[in-house]
Amino acid sequence: MIMDEIALDKIDRREPFALYVHLPFCHYRCHYCDFYASAGVDPQLRRKVIARILREITNQLAYLHMERLVSVYVGGGTPSMIDGDQLSALIDLVQSYHPQQVTIEVNPEDVSKDLIDALGLARWQNLRVSMGMQTFHQASLDAVGRKVTTQQMFDALELLSPYKARLSLDLIAGLPFHTQAIVESDMHRLVTYRPAHLSLYALAMEEGTVLTYRHHPHLPNEEERSIQWQASQRMLLASGYQQYEVSNYALTPNDYSLQNTHYWQLKPYIGIGPGAVGTLPLLDGSALRITGRREFGVWSNPDDINLWHRDMIERESFIFEHYMMGFRTALGISKAILKERFGDAGLAPWEHLQKSKWREFLQEDDRYITLTEQGRLVLDAILLDLL
Repeated sequence: MIMDEIALDKIDRREPFALYVHLPFCHYRCHYCDFYASAGVDPQLRRKVIARILREITNQLAYLHMERLVSVYVGGGTPSMIDGDQLSALIDLVQSYHPQQVTIEVNPEDVSKDLIDALGLARWQNLRVSMGMQTFHQASLDAVGRKVTTQQMFDALELLSPYKARLSLDLIAGLPFHTQAIVESDMHRLVTYRPAHLSLYALAMEEGTVLTYRHHPHLPNEEERSIQWQASQRMLLASGYQQYEVSNYALTPNDYSLQNTHYWQLKPYIGIGPGAVGTLPLLDGSALRITGRREFGVWSNPDDINLWHRDMIERESFIFEHYMMGFRTALGISKAILKERFGDAGLAPWEHLQKSKWREFLQEDDRYITLTEQGRLVLDAILLDLL
C-alpha cells in the first residue's frame, strides 16, 4: 500500500485531501519539457498501465479512508491521447469522490467532439480543461517540436468555446523566434477569447531538455525572455485578469485552480501513476513524500505491489517548503496554519526576513504573511536567504 511504512493515525487529517493522477504518455516530446513522460508507448501496454492506475485510485483511497476529495488533477504527459473508454472511466471514477473541481490537461490537436463527449464536459459542471497553447506563432511551435498547427489551435478553441468558463490556457513567453510583438499578439488573441483562467510562463531552460543541449540560434536571451513575460503580464492585468500566483491568472476567485492552491498551501494530496508525486503532512510537523515508480513494467503487472518510493521530509525542511510555495501566491501563507503545524518555529523564517535586507518586500495582515508584487519577482533570492 501507499503508506505501509507509517501508521495511518500519524497523518494530519485536519485538511481535506486532493488527488493527482499522472498519465505519462505523449504523442511526442516537446523540446522544453522536463516532465516524466514517454512517447511511442505500445497501445496495449498503455491500456494495462491505465487500468492499474484506475485500480490503485480505488485501492489507495480506500486504504486512506478517503470517501471525498476536494479536487482532482489529471496531468501528464497528454491525458487527451488515451482511449475514450478509459478516459470516461477515469473521469467517472474520480467524480465518485465528489470533488469540488476536476481538471484534465489536453493538447489542442486532440480536441474533438468525441473527446468532449468522452470527458463528459456537458455533464460534469465541475470539470475544467487545461489546454497547452504556448504560442500561436507557427515557427516557434515548430522550433520546440510541437506537432500542432495554429489552425488546429483555432479549431480547438472553437470547439471548447461553450465551456470557456471552465477553460484554462497555457502560454510561454521567450520561445525561439519570439519577439515582444509576437508575444503581445499571442496575449491579445487569448484575452480576446477570454478563458476563465490563464497560466503565463517565461521559458525555463531545464536540464536534460532538447532546448538546453541543442541551443536554438533564434532563442531569446534570459533578459529578453523576462521582458516578454513582463509585457504579457501587464496585458493580462490590464484586461481584467487577477494574478493570484506568480504564473497564474483568473477572471474571478471562483476561477482559481483549487488543485494548485492546495499544492501552494502544502495541504495533503496523493499522486497515482508512474512518476506521480504526493505529499502527506504528519502530525509531528514532518511529511511523507510518496512517488510512483516510473517503470511501466511494474504498473502493467497486476500482481506487483511495489509501486512507490517514500521519502521523509523533516520538520525544518517542510517549514521551508511552506515559504517556498506560499510566497508564490498573492494571498501568502496562513499564520494559523504555520502555528498549528509547527508552533513558534513556523514563524521563525518570517521573523528572520523582517530583520534582513528583504524587509521592504514583505507585507502581512492579521491572517497572512506574503511578499509584495516586487518581492515575488526576487523570490528565488529571498528563499536563498532562508536556506
